[in-house]
Amino acid sequence: MKTKIDNELKQAMLSGDSVTKETLRSVKAEISKFEKANGNISADDNQVMKILEKLVKSRKESISIYRANNRVDLAEKEEAELAVLVKYVPEKLDEAETTRIVKEAIMNGSTNIGMLMKHISSIPNIDKKLAQEIYKTLV
Repeated sequence: MKTKIDNELKQAMLSGDSVTKETLRSVKAEISKFEKANGNISADDNQVMKILEKLVKSRKESISIYRANNRVDLAEKEEAELAVLVKYVPEKLDEAETTRIVKEAIMNGSTNIGMLMKHISSIPNIDKKLAQEIYKTLV
């Protein structure tokens, strides 16, 4: 994953795509910060994916705040960066699939939200917030 980001950063530099270049530089900075904080160990693909998901979440929150405060210029900048980041993060499961997983977890004995979260934490690409909301409506 890091190699892909490096290659696409080089491509963005050569093509003059400043949004992609700046966004990927910020991704590399976050990865570097993570590696330094963890004793200079190299981040694996799962850790890079978590970093990317954190950055996507941050961009989405910033967009909503900027829109609420009528800062369209800043919101558009964040949306452009979000479009770059989304290319690297796999899509979350849809609501129907998440509902099926939550119902299955309830039938298998997840009697509280903590047990549900423990069960779904091992499932890749599941939207945990959506799963919590579905659980609350079902229980």
